[in-house]
Amino acid sequence: MLSSTKNPISYLTGLRHQRSAIASKGLAILCLAFAYYGLAELSRNLASTPQNVTPIWPPDGLASAAVLLCGYWVLPGVFLGSLISNVYAFLDFSSWGSLSLSSLGVLTIATGTMMGTCLGVFSLKRLSQNNYPFSHVRGVFLFVMLTGALGPSVNAFFGATALSFSHKIDWAAWGPVWLVWWISNVTGILILMPLIVSWEQLFKLRRFRLLKSIRYLKVLEGLYLLGLLSAISTLAFKYGQPIEYMLIPLLLWATFRFGQAGVTLGNFIVSAVAVIATVRGIGSFASSDLNESLGLLQSFIAVIVLTTLMLGAVLAERTKAESNLNSALQELAQTNEQLEQRVEARTKDLELSKAAADQANQAKSDFLANMSHELRTPLNGILGYAQILGRTQTLSDKDRSGVNVIYQCGSHLLTLINDILDLSKIEARKLDLATTALHLPSLLQSVVEMCKIKAEQKGIEFVYQPSSRLPEGVEADEKRLRQVLINLLGNAVKFTERGAVTLRVDVLSLDEKRTSLLFQIVDTGVGIAEADRGKLFQVFEQVGDQKKQAEGTGLGLAISQRIVQLMGGRIQLKSQMGMGSEFFFTVELPLAENWAEQQGGIAEGDRITGYEGDRRQILVVDDRWENRAVVQNLLAPLSFTIIEAENGQEGLTQLRKTKPDLVITDLAMPVMDGFEFLNCVRSAEDLKSARILVSSASVSQLDQQMALDAGGDDFLVKPVDARSLFQLISTHLELTWIYEPQEASLSQTASRSTEIVLPPRATLENLLAVAQKSQLKALREQLEQLTKADRQYEPFAQPMLEMAGRFMAEEIEELLKQYLTEA
Repeated sequence: MLSSTKNPISYLTGLRHQRSAIASKGLAILCLAFAYYGLAELSRNLASTPQNVTPIWPPDGLASAAVLLCGYWVLPGVFLGSLISNVYAFLDFSSWGSLSLSSLGVLTIATGTMMGTCLGVFSLKRLSQNNYPFSHVRGVFLFVMLTGALGPSVNAFFGATALSFSHKIDWAAWGPVWLVWWISNVTGILILMPLIVSWEQLFKLRRFRLLKSIRYLKVLEGLYLLGLLSAISTLAFKYGQPIEYMLIPLLLWATFRFGQAGVTLGNFIVSAVAVIATVRGIGSFASSDLNESLGLLQSFIAVIVLTTLMLGAVLAERTKAESNLNSALQELAQTNEQLEQRVEARTKDLELSKAAADQANQAKSDFLANMSHELRTPLNGILGYAQILGRTQTLSDKDRSGVNVIYQCGSHLLTLINDILDLSKIEARKLDLATTALHLPSLLQSVVEMCKIKAEQKGIEFVYQPSSRLPEGVEADEKRLRQVLINLLGNAVKFTERGAVTLRVDVLSLDEKRTSLLFQIVDTGVGIAEADRGKLFQVFEQVGDQKKQAEGTGLGLAISQRIVQLMGGRIQLKSQMGMGSEFFFTVELPLAENWAEQQGGIAEGDRITGYEGDRRQILVVDDRWENRAVVQNLLAPLSFTIIEAENGQEGLTQLRKTKPDLVITDLAMPVMDGFEFLNCVRSAEDLKSARILVSSASVSQLDQQMALDAGGDDFLVKPVDARSLFQLISTHLELTWIYEPQEASLSQTASRSTEIVLPPRATLENLLAVAQKSQLKALREQLEQLTKADRQYEPFAQPMLEMAGRFMAEEIEELLKQYLTEA
């Protein structure tokens, strides 16, 4: 008899609902089992290799997603699905013994699948406390480590053990089979589980407003993105084009624009195409070695899935944080009406702070954008006038040497600016070397002179020890090699308070075509601790005295290491705390016989004095007078007629008025800039044939290409290099230069005095020994001391002082040998 407190109708209705719920769950378990079986068969048919190896096993991803979303009551469906999918694959009907063993193996595999899925999902839910773990970085990490790695390890253990126990494989192959099983399950879970969970979450959140919130442009964008993914995947994995990693930017695009749902769908499409193609022996990862092929495929899938899942989690955390912050602010404004004035005042302060921060960020962006132009403009004047002064005949040797030091220091400063602005190239491994023929002794001597000044200011000794076999001409990137040496020597001087800094250059090998050089920079400074050596060559890393660190940027050694690596070497270190350090590297360089013809800078062997043919007119369009003055002073002495204009508008007027042979124009100018000037010239019938060189401090490849596309015939980088300017003018005006021969200049020097008094033979032999070692600095000092002691030796010393300033060591050596024969 029913209790009076219970309603019979309600009881029957509840019982009916309970039975209906049980039936629904039973149906769901069966659906999951058949879905698992269907996905397994699909994987075997589409993604199995001829050796019956399936590189990914997506049914485990389906099982894990189902348990995570529905609960542990669907685990029987996982067991049943695994059981059905393995019955025909593993049962052996040859005998009752084999059948019983294989049946036990199938049951073991199904049990392992259920237990591994349960363990992975249980540990993930327990530790992440969230049914949607992909919304935060910690959840993604736990998903990878627990559901993606721990669960499949259990599954693989049961599977490999079952195969060995049922004699499907030898026990000796248990380890490799476990690894293959584990990796295939991991990749299947990584691909399919995030896809199912993300899309379930998407429909759960938008089931009532999905149609209303559809943005058709975004739908078109999504379809376009899927088309690109499919097309590139097909080209990469069906036709074997090596462009598979172009898929990563597209997947990042999907992450930013469509969240986890979009990128997991993209991952699924890419992985499906990659797997199907690879198992059929086609595509980028196809190889004759099955293990290698599957390893490349699975590594690629793991990289794209983990990268996009982590990025999506970061974006989701950021969006959630912003949403929480906005909600908190709104709630605070609604529930604290009495503090409205204070809230408004604080809001205004926050807005002002945000505006100030935005303004500072904008200023920083503008600064970085304009740094190259602004720094190159004064450097153009410094380097330009250094070149102009270097071409002046009235300078004394001492003044000419000082001008050369100014030019070398300015060039080094320009190199440092370029390195800082192009740091992204170094990180992207896009830094290239510009190899030219150069005079190695003069390069080393210029570095020595620059660094010796710093050493003398600190009261320490600077020692330069070049090899007696040092070749004259080599092919190398002069600016980069100088930069490496100055960086290493500058650090040595900076961290040395007493003692000496030594630069040794030894020749390890020398033949007719190549030479191997060993550069050693040795100091007696503080030394470098063992713990700091690992990060010494990292970007923005500095070690040692904090006060010394403030003097640098932390880029020098990292950039120097990259440059030396491009040269085929590697900077190495030996150091002892309190005793000093030694940085050394070896490079192999081709020899250059025609280095004198290609040597740039302000101390060229042959000087241009003019050109053949009619006088030419050149129009210089630049808003900075110092830039116009540099070109004026470089070209006017060579009989060019220079016409000046301060902007593009004046340039058009002068162009029509004077019809110059060549135009050199800047880009950034008031009234009318260089781009508009080029457009006006190229669109005018009477002007479009004008030859125009674009000269700008904006040296990025994009700016140069824009200038050439706008109508420029060539590009001249600021600061203007005299050799580059003369080369471009010669090319576009088809000029033949007139040179002052080096022999004529030397003969003028030698003829300044008709009577030469030779010093004692011992002095001549000492001078010859110094010259044979190419120690031109020491040679100059000895010659200067000789003339100060007795002025009658000035005619003897003056020609050699001039040749030493031009780094003509061999000529000095021959002259001294001649004097020794006469003494």
